[in-house]
Amino acid sequence: MIINIIAILVYFFLAYATYYRSQKYNANPYIWFLIGLFLPYFGYLVALLYFRRKNAVNKNPTMLPLGFRSKRPWKMALASLFYCLLILSACAAVITENTGSQLIKDAGNTVSVNTHDNQISLEFSNTVDNNVTAQNDAELSSPGINAGNNSESEKAADGSPVSGSEATETTETGTDSTKDANGQKATDNVYGTLKVHFIDVGQADCIFVQAPEKNMLIDAGNNADGDLITAYLKNLGINKIDVVVGTHPHEDHIGALDTVINTFEVGKVYMPKISHNTKTYEDVLLAIQKKGLKVNTATAGGALDLGKNVNAEILAPNSDNYDDLNNYSVVIKLTFGETSFLFTGDAEKVSEDEMLNKNYDLKADVLKVGHHGSSSSTSPAFLKAVSPKYAVISVGKDNQYGHPDSIILNRLKVAGVKTYRTDEAGTVIMESDGNNIKINTEKGRILQNPTLTPAPTPAAKATGTPTPSPVPSTSASTQQKASETKNVTVYITKTGSKYHSDNCRYLSESKIPISLKDAKEKGYSPCSVCKPPQ
Repeated sequence: MIINIIAILVYFFLAYATYYRSQKYNANPYIWFLIGLFLPYFGYLVALLYFRRKNAVNKNPTMLPLGFRSKRPWKMALASLFYCLLILSACAAVITENTGSQLIKDAGNTVSVNTHDNQISLEFSNTVDNNVTAQNDAELSSPGINAGNNSESEKAADGSPVSGSEATETTETGTDSTKDANGQKATDNVYGTLKVHFIDVGQADCIFVQAPEKNMLIDAGNNADGDLITAYLKNLGINKIDVVVGTHPHEDHIGALDTVINTFEVGKVYMPKISHNTKTYEDVLLAIQKKGLKVNTATAGGALDLGKNVNAEILAPNSDNYDDLNNYSVVIKLTFGETSFLFTGDAEKVSEDEMLNKNYDLKADVLKVGHHGSSSSTSPAFLKAVSPKYAVISVGKDNQYGHPDSIILNRLKVAGVKTYRTDEAGTVIMESDGNNIKINTEKGRILQNPTLTPAPTPAAKATGTPTPSPVPSTSASTQQKASETKNVTVYITKTGSKYHSDNCRYLSESKIPISLKDAKEKGYSPCSVCKPPQ
């Protein structure tokens, strides 16, 4: 903004200097004034070149601008009006350039956005089902509420972080004491399975929930992750997404949301009602508008419809005004039978404290750690209230933010929480039958056929010596391929998690050569835009 203001001041000064210099040679003032205006910054240079061999006729011309030289009132009035309009137009151009998709109207439930080329009007609809409450005194108004970690004996014994590819784990998450008002166990009416995919999108978030009847997407990674996410969902056979949630307008959460909305049939869209002035946010709003959808305002106390026996409660945001955009994050607790998941977006301590103060039932078997494992989230009190057995941190390898913070990793370890990191384990898939949760991890940016491997047999755990993770066998053909790719050069950036071909547009800020073999060994994945060698 400051640079643009300085540029405008320089522009007007040079336009005036062009006009003033022309008066030394008694040249037509109107022509040279227009040259100064319509040839920004170069008009004065034109004047210097044009008059360089001429002798000055009037060495001390009047300093008054055009319109004020004759001192006639009507001319000065017209000139003043013209100059005011000129200055206002320039200021308006600067404001438009710097605000992009600035939200300019937020009256009632309608949100209007002015963009560079479009006028976007979206209706925020408060149609969230408020019949479901998220407080401890809500009892069991529907199967699954207050179910989850109900006994101290359920805490995981192994609190060490998990890295690399893991075998599937099976855990008993419920107890026989969890019953509804009719005396039935919460899982008596549960059918089918619920799968939660924590998709590896680097330093970003993307979670896909497959319930028996419906599905839900929570966030959609960065702008460059559109192809990756849509391919992943298509490989699952997905044609329609019933519920789409953008937790908050940061690019690493809604970056590819426009691509997802444009690619799939979408039921409902939920976002916090907030203004934001980025091109990414504008793209999402345009995609929603083109589909003829409304944005359902996500507020605490609401619920999301994922079909029978699946309870999806919105626990945050609890306020309309935060200093940090992260605290507008939509927090969702998902309960299926006696198993539960808590998805926190980038919610930080301010939002966590609000949920604690409202006595929400935060207990969950699985916690999606807030803000990529930043120390600004997952406070001791919040972690104690959730008491998860498992945690998932969606984070990029060697990211510039230092995520996850060692304080958070240690806090999870001390609490006995087994932690899965997408930068180490890749995509994490959890499957619940209402009693048990099976967990599978597979390193790789995209699983061509995402399936769960069988649970390990008890005999595999009988020995006292830990069994190392299986190492894929290397055939002669793969060895030959490795030797061929060793000399192939690709490029990485200082902060990114992908490798690129030489001419990729994402290499504009930094371009670090690296062999394809080394890039893969360090965990970099191929860019979905430039499609480098693999």
